[in-house]
Amino acid sequence: MGSTVSHIDQADYPAAQGVALQLNSDWTLGPLFFGWTANVFLCGVTVSWLAGYWRRAKGDRWTVKSAVLVAACSEVVTAILNMLSIISHGKDQNRSNDAISLLRGPDALSVLIGAFAAVAAQAFFAARCWRVLPKAARIPFLLWTAVLVLASAGSAFGITIVELINHGATDATRGASPDAYENLYNLALAWLFCGAAADISISAVLITRLWQKKRAANAGAANAGRPGADGGLGGFMRVTFEAALCTTITAIVSGFTYVTLTETTNLSYAFSNLLPGLYALSLLWVLNSAHRLAEEIKLADLNTIQLVWDLSASLDGGSDGRDRCLSRIVEGTVSDAEYWAEGEQEGGGRGVIFGKAVGGRRR
Repeated sequence: MGSTVSHIDQADYPAAQGVALQLNSDWTLGPLFFGWTANVFLCGVTVSWLAGYWRRAKGDRWTVKSAVLVAACSEVVTAILNMLSIISHGKDQNRSNDAISLLRGPDALSVLIGAFAAVAAQAFFAARCWRVLPKAARIPFLLWTAVLVLASAGSAFGITIVELINHGATDATRGASPDAYENLYNLALAWLFCGAAADISISAVLITRLWQKKRAANAGAANAGRPGADGGLGGFMRVTFEAALCTTITAIVSGFTYVTLTETTNLSYAFSNLLPGLYALSLLWVLNSAHRLAEEIKLADLNTIQLVWDLSASLDGGSDGRDRCLSRIVEGTVSDAEYWAEGEQEGGGRGVIFGKAVGGRRR
């Protein structure tokens, strides 16, 4: 998803002209071909995971399904555009600097289309943060995250527009505006680092709040003589970390290599091309994990898997009351926030099923 060109002069290489041309193309087109090919591979994984999710998604709200479809479809379209880029650049055997550095329509459009996957995934996880945050912190977090997400998506849109207006060129000798390169450079930085900052903010909130609720649930379970929360909330802390890890690290590495190496190589695009697929996969990873958890809760013994705690503290004190409360949570007739609030009002230390909060009716 190139946003600038590499400024590699043939004079940088003390070799014959033909060899220099090939070296130029290797450093300029090589990372792009790698990123395009890897994204096509991620598209196949995304479609496979989407098929697995859709079989379990009957109870999910339409907003959750919409986020999944937007992320998956944008990744599929991005992969198609990347395939067109592979074909276009592969068929063109002109290895002059002008030819290899000229961006084409699919290259520019893939940046914009891929941004939809990022917005869908980040909006979904931001909604999870809204539900686990205290009321006083919700509005500030929403504003902060919205600014970062919109800045990243807006920068991706700006990159596409600038590239299309200048027909893929970044220097005035080929008809580009004098400030085309500078505009693309700044937009690319905003696109990559704002996206990474949004991922870090969302991940930090989710993991911190889950850790706090895990401690509270363990304390309440210890007072009541029941098992703690290590098996459940700890697991979802790990799932949350895994889901955000790839996109965050990839965006940071892409931004760092872009800042430091963009004058000599397109290496950063080998990473940035992966982002649409990674965002779609992170969303599907959490959703599929949540649905598998729900299936385990329905089939396994509650005390064995240790995913819901203190269910009988204020109900009937027996297994019947516990089973009725479990049924309410799994079926979605009581939300995790409502269950948590009930536990706090009654002095208990209840945990939440974070994974099941991702779908179903009022979660």
